[in-house]
Amino acid sequence: MFKKNLFILGVLGAIITPVITSAATVSVLNNNFESDAIPITPGYTTSISGWVKNGAGEIGAHIPDKDIDYLDTGGRGQVAYLNAAGKMYNAPAAKIVSGETYTLTFDVGRALSQTNLSMIARIKANGLSLVQVQLNKTQIEAGTWETHNLTFTATDDMPIGSKLVIEFQNLSFDAASRVDVDNVKLMTSIKEPLKPFPKNLSIINAATTLSVPSEHDNVKDALEYLSDKYITSNAIVTIDVDDCSNESYSFPIDLVHPQGKQIEIIGNTTDPAACVMQFNGSSGFTITNNRQVKRINGFHIKGNGVNKTDGVSATKGASLSLGASTKVTGFYNGINATYGGRVYANTVLVSQNAGSGIVAQYGGYVQANGSQSNENTLHGYLSADGGVMEALNSKASKNDYNGYFADTFGVIKGDNAMASGNLGSAFFASSKGILDVPSSSTSNDFVGYQCASGGQINQANSSQVGTLTLYIPEVGVYDQNCLIQ
Repeated sequence: MFKKNLFILGVLGAIITPVITSAATVSVLNNNFESDAIPITPGYTTSISGWVKNGAGEIGAHIPDKDIDYLDTGGRGQVAYLNAAGKMYNAPAAKIVSGETYTLTFDVGRALSQTNLSMIARIKANGLSLVQVQLNKTQIEAGTWETHNLTFTATDDMPIGSKLVIEFQNLSFDAASRVDVDNVKLMTSIKEPLKPFPKNLSIINAATTLSVPSEHDNVKDALEYLSDKYITSNAIVTIDVDDCSNESYSFPIDLVHPQGKQIEIIGNTTDPAACVMQFNGSSGFTITNNRQVKRINGFHIKGNGVNKTDGVSATKGASLSLGASTKVTGFYNGINATYGGRVYANTVLVSQNAGSGIVAQYGGYVQANGSQSNENTLHGYLSADGGVMEALNSKASKNDYNGYFADTFGVIKGDNAMASGNLGSAFFASSKGILDVPSSSTSNDFVGYQCASGGQINQANSSQVGTLTLYIPEVGVYDQNCLIQ
């Protein structure tokens, strides 16, 4: 069948693309912490050349002792240490280049004296965490060292051209806590000389519309049609759904096209309720492994409440954007970003999910400014396990647990956030989670601002109507210690 507005060229000997197969080491100043002379007394330093202290806790270099510190030092000389709440960073000679892949490797030691360990490693730029990993005592046995790595591929929505920053942080506030770090290395991919595409490869090199259902039965078929097409950077492919009567799936729509950032999937942007994409027993849109999609907009993405399903999910460095005319209901989690995945969901409506509405966890990132998350069985907005969420001017109402919940080092930034009618807390920070919610408001929630287990809340200039101010179940008393004014 002839596809309208489609530009396909059969033989492409002149079309070229880079192939990335090799890597180079980026210089990290004092990467093995051998540069500083350690005095006999006290036997350690309280600063490290090339590294900047930017936390409350002490950092420095010391020489690990076999049998006292470790079962085996592995031939290590000097190593870095981060005491409780210690944090340090290094800015190597590397900037973000679109399409480049960066890999950080490092060794983490847990001394025999350490009954616990809790730390996080990040690669950042412009203050934004691009990829991170959180480690605890289950990953590293006492008296041993373990090698870990972080990797990501730079995409156009990252701060291209900005300098990379390597950061390590001891997350524990126990005065006796210590984390050791050694052998920090950063590798970046090298683009080899441009090579030709195979001949007979079809390309799309101009704006193209694929209509559903007049040309393709459904969105899945349209994406399948594109699977052997190369989309040039000056072309946008629009999958235009003008009739949603047959948009029903028993499997997720996996967004895997390598030029996905040139693809948009558009339904009814005036009335998304008139364009339902029904997923029965499965997740909705999923994207992974550094893939991208330009935009999904104009749909009511609807599930049927099955556990372990997500309406929209991004993981392992992948990213996608949802347009303002998007509604997500009826899954376990409405929107879910994990392991460096990124979802841009500004002004979307998420509701009536069996778990939480909008979730960032395990280092995922969600931008949900101006969004609403209502009537979910658990939480409206959940950030956990190092996840980061931006939810400025958002609203959470009538959720069965909490409106906004930052748990286990999760972070939610929600200036002017509004919570109302939630059966748990309007704003709850637990297990060193952080809620940065100045000028927020609560109305008729069971609890207003709640902290537990080291969680912290900035609720300056907040307002409350018909809501308790603060309650901590663990101790049962009012406590201002968790509030940052």
